[in-house]
Parts: sequence; C-alpha cells; structure tokens
Amino acid sequence: EGYVGYSSEKYNAEVLPKCVCGPETHCWRMLLLAGALSIFSGALGTLVLGNVLENFGPIQTLAGVLVIASLGLNFQMGIWDEGSLLASSTLLGFTGSAIPIVQFWCGQMFSPSIMGTVSATTSGWGNLGAGMAQLIMVFVVMEPLVHLGLPFDTAWRFSLIIPMLLVLECSRSITNWCSDTPVGRYRSRVTTTPLQRHMVLLRCLIDPRVLALGYQYACCFGVELVMNTILTTHFRTYFQMDLELACVMGGSFGLVNLFGRSLGGWVSDRLFALFGFKGRLWFHAGIFIFEAIAMVTFSKEHSDQPWELVLSTLVVFSLSVQMAEGSTFAILPRIMPTRTLAVERVVSALGNIGAAVALLTIYKFYGKSDPMHPFEIHAYFVCPASLLTIFCVCPDPLPKEEADMEGE
Repeated sequence: EGYVGYSSEKYNAEVLPKCVCGPETHCWRMLLLAGALSIFSGALGTLVLGNVLENFGPIQTLAGVLVIASLGLNFQMGIWDEGSLLASSTLLGFTGSAIPIVQFWCGQMFSPSIMGTVSATTSGWGNLGAGMAQLIMVFVVMEPLVHLGLPFDTAWRFSLIIPMLLVLECSRSITNWCSDTPVGRYRSRVTTTPLQRHMVLLRCLIDPRVLALGYQYACCFGVELVMNTILTTHFRTYFQMDLELACVMGGSFGLVNLFGRSLGGWVSDRLFALFGFKGRLWFHAGIFIFEAIAMVTFSKEHSDQPWELVLSTLVVFSLSVQMAEGSTFAILPRIMPTRTLAVERVVSALGNIGAAVALLTIYKFYGKSDPMHPFEIHAYFVCPASLLTIFCVCPDPLPKEEADMEGE
C-alpha cells in the first residue's frame, strides 16, 4: 500500500523504492500491533513473575527469562506471515519483565543510600541495548551477510542467530558466575501465603501513590518503549532517510541511556543528600515538565530540516526521558519500603501498559495527516505527570536498619 500522507513531489523513490510503511498503510498498523503486543507481554510477565522471583531469587528467574528471549528470537527468524509476526513479538516481549528482576537484584546487593544511581545505571544500560541493537544488527551483522551475496530477506533472518546465542550465553554465565546477594545465593524469606501476597499486590494497585508513580513511569519509560518501536520506521518514511541513517537516528534515542538514566538517579541522590526526600520530589516534578517541552519541540521538526538539527533535538528529548526514569526509580523504594517488589511490579507493568495504549491510540489515529502530530499529543499526557508528584510526598517510614543507613 502507498502512504497517502506523502504527496508525489515529496516522495523520493531512490530512498524508498518499494514501499512506504507510513500511517494509513496495513504494514504500519501491523507494526504498531506487534509492538503493542510485545509491550503488553512484558507487563504481564512483570506481574506473573513476582512470586517466582520471591521464591527462587533473581539469578534463576532472570536466567529463565533469557531462555524465553532466545526462543522468541528463534521464532523471529521463521516469520512467514502476520500471525507469526504477532506471536513471535509477544513471546519476545515477555523479556521486558527482566527490568523489575534486575531492580530486585540491585536491592539485594546495594545500600539504599545509593539506590537511585545504582537502579538508574543498571536499567539505563539495559535499555541502552535497544539503541545498540539497531546499529549493531544493521552495520555489524546484517550488512556483511548482504555483501556476501545473501538476499536481504535471508540476511536479516540469519542475523538473529547472533543475539540468540549471546542471550543463551548470558543466561549460562549469570547462573554459573553471579551471586544473588553479597553473601551468596538467595534464600527465600517468603513467610506469607499466596493469598496474602496477592492482597499486597492488590493494595499496591489501589494505592494512589503507586498509581501516580505508575502513570509517571508510563510517561518516561513508556515513552521510550514507543520511541524504540516507531522511530527507525518514522525516520525511514517521514524523513525519507536511507536505512543506515534511519537506524543511526532511531538508535541514538536508546544510546543516551549510556549516561542519561544514571544522571537522573545521580541528581536525585545529590538532592536527597542536600535537602532530604523533598529534594528528590522537586527534581522529579521538574524533569517531567522538561520532558514535555522537549517532546513538543521534537514534534515541530519537519522533513526538510537538516538531520543534524533533528538529531540534536532528539538527543535532548531522549535525555529528559532517561533522567525521568532514573528519578522515578530513585523515589520508588521509599513509597512502600516493606513492599518494594510489589510496587516495582505494578509500576513497571503500568509503564508498559501506557506505552501499548499510546501506540494503539495516539500513534495509530493521530498521525494520518501529520506524522509528527502524535508526538505533540503524547506530550500533553506527559506534562500532567509532574503534578502527580504531590501523591508521593508522604512515603511510608523506612525499616529501622535502612533508616539508620540513610541517616534518618
């Protein structure tokens, strides 16, 4: 199908010689649906794996999730129709549940006083993989296969063997070489019944502080998931860039995770040291306003502008998103300190759900006449997240030993 949003004089057949998967095309709708199912799957995994994590510890749980990721990559190599695309995307998306597993692992290994920086760094470097993958898979893995004479369709299928093997090796390595805690393997401290644990989860689901934090996470991490899903195709179609440049532009959003999320956690920790918990809240409220402004600014870019200008705007936008993520997880452990894992599960799941809802609503229906307009609409939902910080001003008191460590 052609992209009716482009006029014939703007369509560059040399860059997009075969098809244009833009809004109002069937392939665009399928890409959005596959991305949404993948994200929903991550949210489901986050909620389901909580009990497994509490009973078996982070290493065994994470190793199992990585095995599932390898299966998803294996199925991606065999995509033959729309159904197989949706099924493999759903399976691969389940690995999004690895984020709260790693957060729980950090909680076992590090002091609460530096959890903002630690949590932001581990999550940020994990999200960095999304940006790196777009670059490495195209430039390092797939293009050499094409130069060897493989058809493009065959080359991308074979290229998935590399990440599949790396994921399996990662699962094996953490099982053999890593420790759940500084003193050894995880020992389950679960003393509650399944019904009691479900009641804790239900309490989190109705706690306005947790719901507010979940909405805020949907406005930062959810935004990042949306960008990872659509940006490369967006630069390919609307800005009509060649594949290599589109991958660089799309991947640059994720590459900011190299320092962006850590920077957000570090600033939150420094303000906490100076002003206490209210310092974290001031920064948290401000960063969402900055993100909304950066997102609106990006939405005003148009296809005839130099790519260097578009890239600079995108990097500032990405930096605001990553810093908001770091700030969110610096605050999260203080909301319900004795139920941190349950809070992480709910907040992470809501972040994923927010991304899926945005894909199936804002980016599906508001980009028909102007492909940049959905970014502006999305920003209008991000800005109110700043006001929700008021729900976090009354965290539960810390357990005595943690309060002593933080000097409270």
